[in-house]
Amino acid sequence: MYFQHWKNVIALVVTTCLLTYGTLAAPLVLTSQTFDEKLDEKGWMLVGFFTDWCGHCQSMKPEWEKAARALERYVGVGGVDAGAQRDLVARFGVTGYP
Repeated sequence: MYFQHWKNVIALVVTTCLLTYGTLAAPLVLTSQTFDEKLDEKGWMLVGFFTDWCGHCQSMKPEWEKAARALERYVGVGGVDAGAQRDLVARFGVTGYP
């Protein structure tokens, strides 16, 4: 399993869409340069992969932000811009968006 080398960490990868982040308890913006660091820092993360062309993203944005606020004490909530972070898309095998 891919995550075996991360000590006590589970990354739940959720394929989602465009996320426009708010200011309080906003989902973390994850990039190739920050992904592993933030995962190590948070320990547990709920990660969404999104694209800016997916219409479902607009309707999901408020719920994703609610999740970030509700879960901030327990897990990190972050998003990956799949259009800009192709290496992370390949790394986690993301092949589609809702």
